[in-house]
Amino acid sequence: MTCSSGRKGVQLDPKQQRSDERVTQFLEQLDRLHRQAIEVSGRQVIWRELEIAAEQHPWIREPGLFYSFVRNGHYSMLAMWCRRCIDKDDDALSLVKLLRRVQNREVDIRRDRYVRLMASKVPELESYAQCAFDAWAGSGVERYPEDRVEADIEAVIRDARPVANWVDQHLAHLQKKPSTHKLQIKTIEAAIKSIMETQKKFHTMLTATEYLIDEPMTPPNWKASLSLPWFNIDKLDGLCTPMHPREKGPPYRLNRRQGLECPWKSP
Repeated sequence: MTCSSGRKGVQLDPKQQRSDERVTQFLEQLDRLHRQAIEVSGRQVIWRELEIAAEQHPWIREPGLFYSFVRNGHYSMLAMWCRRCIDKDDDALSLVKLLRRVQNREVDIRRDRYVRLMASKVPELESYAQCAFDAWAGSGVERYPEDRVEADIEAVIRDARPVANWVDQHLAHLQKKPSTHKLQIKTIEAAIKSIMETQKKFHTMLTATEYLIDEPMTPPNWKASLSLPWFNIDKLDGLCTPMHPREKGPPYRLNRRQGLECPWKSP
């Protein structure tokens, strides 16, 4: 078998060329999942910032309609994404279905490819690449083993299944007798972490580069959508005069019965 060396005149044999094409297609689909993972991770950053703001200003949670709307929408969206990653439908693009292609040897993860890619960047990294592949596949193993792919698939399904079951019963379908089990936030976050780590692992083994999704950049000016430019601030200030102007707090807040209510209360 002729290996790719990047030099002119070196031809890949047809078998190697087909293998590279399948790897390229696999990586393109994995990148689509990765872009969704970045979006999910970015939303988690925004939510954490909103939680910090709510801790510093408890009035954000009162009367709670907007806060609940954002919270429920945020976690419903994360739960749907977790379910999507273990989807088995024929037309679905999911992480589990991609990993089955590796398990079935449609996509080959080989030691020589990984070592070659690492050494092409820095020749001194060849020994490091050998050790790294040993850690993934086993000492001296040339191809990532099928049983380890199965273990990766089972781990993702195990972590995401409770989330997917909740989505099936409460979001994707409206069951007559849905489970009363409450989905914990830590369960969703554990599923997200498992999915992202598995994506990073397989991308690294095939490209010798890592995804950077642990510390996403916060979208620029994400708070702009909360500035409500259609509020006439001067008019609202006129409708709500603080009883204690020196007390810190928002200038007004919504109230179901009275429309607007000052947060400052008389002693």
